[in-house]
Amino acid sequence: MKSAVIRVFFSDTKPFKIDQKDLKEWILQLIQHYQQRCKRIGIILCSDDELHEMNQSFLNHETLTDIITFPYHEEGKPIDAELYISIDRVKENASQWGLDNWEDELYRVIAHGVLHLVGYDDDTNEAKEEMRRQEDYCLSLRA
Repeated sequence: MKSAVIRVFFSDTKPFKIDQKDLKEWILQLIQHYQQRCKRIGIILCSDDELHEMNQSFLNHETLTDIITFPYHEEGKPIDAELYISIDRVKENASQWGLDNWEDELYRVIAHGVLHLVGYDDDTNEAKEEMRRQEDYCLSLRA
């Protein structure tokens, strides 16, 4: 199988430097840990407005969100997906959590999206707690 393709794209946000090689290696490490394979993941960084519009159009939700995950693969097949992430929301969440570096919150949000792709959900309180534990584990692999 070809090597997985993981790329970061900027929508209407101002681009910033992100080490795509390190990000790709980390994401692949996560996917392998959860015994999955990866074909392609696009990470699209956008604004609150753009993601809110997508949330309304595709999910019928009226709320702001930090990430929407679109899986395109069938169960049991290599992951093929897009993660749309609001940089506005990530920065605000980081500020609310008292984080010095908003990019740490960006990595948490990316981990959250990857966890959805490998089968985790957050539709109950118990599932949310487990998702948070798994996010913490994923972040520990960056160190």
